[in-house]
Amino acid sequence: MKILLINPPPYDHGENSRFLEKTPIQTYTMPLGLGYLAAFLESAGYDTDIVDAYAKNYSYETLREIIRDQKPRIIGITCLSDQRASWFRLVNLIRETDKSIKIVLGGPHPTLMLRQTLTHLRPDAIVIGEGEETMLELVRTWEKEGDPGTVRGIAYLRGEDIVVTGQRERITDLDSLPFPAYHKVDLHDYSGWDFMNWIYPMFGLEKPPRYATISTSRGCVGNCGYCSAPLIWKRRWTKRSAVSVADEMEMLSREYDIEFIILTDDIFSVNQERVKDVCREILRRNLKILWGFETAVHCVSTEMLEIAKQAGCCCILYGVESASEKVLHGINKSIQRNDVINAFRMTKQAGIISGAFLMVGNPGENEASINQTIQLLRRIQPDIILPQIAMITPGTKIFEIAKEKGFIDENYWMTDLPFPYYTCERKLNTLLRWYRKLFYYQQSDFGVLLRTIRDFAELHTGVKLGNQWQ
Repeated sequence: MKILLINPPPYDHGENSRFLEKTPIQTYTMPLGLGYLAAFLESAGYDTDIVDAYAKNYSYETLREIIRDQKPRIIGITCLSDQRASWFRLVNLIRETDKSIKIVLGGPHPTLMLRQTLTHLRPDAIVIGEGEETMLELVRTWEKEGDPGTVRGIAYLRGEDIVVTGQRERITDLDSLPFPAYHKVDLHDYSGWDFMNWIYPMFGLEKPPRYATISTSRGCVGNCGYCSAPLIWKRRWTKRSAVSVADEMEMLSREYDIEFIILTDDIFSVNQERVKDVCREILRRNLKILWGFETAVHCVSTEMLEIAKQAGCCCILYGVESASEKVLHGINKSIQRNDVINAFRMTKQAGIISGAFLMVGNPGENEASINQTIQLLRRIQPDIILPQIAMITPGTKIFEIAKEKGFIDENYWMTDLPFPYYTCERKLNTLLRWYRKLFYYQQSDFGVLLRTIRDFAELHTGVKLGNQWQ
């Protein structure tokens, strides 16, 4: 039984693209979810391949040729909300090519928009949440021509009725999973990430490092109102052991010449003792590899950061978002100003590059809250800032607020439009001006004022008056 796992091609929204993303967002990492699925199915004896049409920028005709050539019995598609127009089209293409192929959808969007996705696209099944064990059981059931209703963790149509088979228990022993099927993709496809090209001189490197990604845990204990993670993982966090993490790092270094590891965990250091264990294992093996991660400001300590630095950690990105207590409360972000200040102080003292994720335009944002964030940035002096305008994503608190305001409803997710910016309270030009304003935090108050006036004029006249980032 041939199984094909597809990451759909990029979808260019053209004139409907968000202002800051006029072209499809470039992928910088292999789709780890498909990598885990492929490895798990392969370990059970199934002939499985990954087609990363996003990284390859394949046309739909190329995909049609691949499907005809490989003749899969089952095709699994990873489905992101922002690229849903692409997998809408891919489902139709598969049916046009071979109606006998079973289509399985997985990923955040089908899990969050289950009924809509089923009735609109009519796939053979949707895998809800974590996919390895569910997908394997589903494949075995279809292989024996059994009843899919016996497979926990899926949804499908029986006639016109929606069948949800119940919740499957989360995988608690993540060490039992094989490493993602790196051999099923070309890691050379995942290079040229703008962020890496920009930051590598900070590591003291002469050229961008060869990098890959690792997932060392699943889930997040937070409940941020802009994020789908708590909806998918139910705020439950599971982890891999330090030995397993170091094994994968060592394998990537030895077999693929990887020099830099990006840890993709939503919150890597929620258990600081495990982080220290990972570091000790890296040091014990004398692994010469650089790595970085994302985490929350209240999940670090001097002791943890010092051993992380010794073990090759060179970059930590923190979810700061805003300095306004009102804005943070509105998005369920449970951090304190002193947590932010202490995290950046300790990170700098440890000699690790520090970055701040920031958001502008969340509910309750105003000029005063933006100025508060600028004052906080002046205090913590991050090495990098990564601002974004707040977007509306399915199922989140921000989506519910926007829906109550009559700005959006569930029908939006049937269109081919990207995530919309949260413009329920402020016009886009105001949000863009605030976005630019954050980059000026190192200027004096007068310098910020001059640049803000210039940005206001540019955004309202369309005439460029100078370099907007200085």
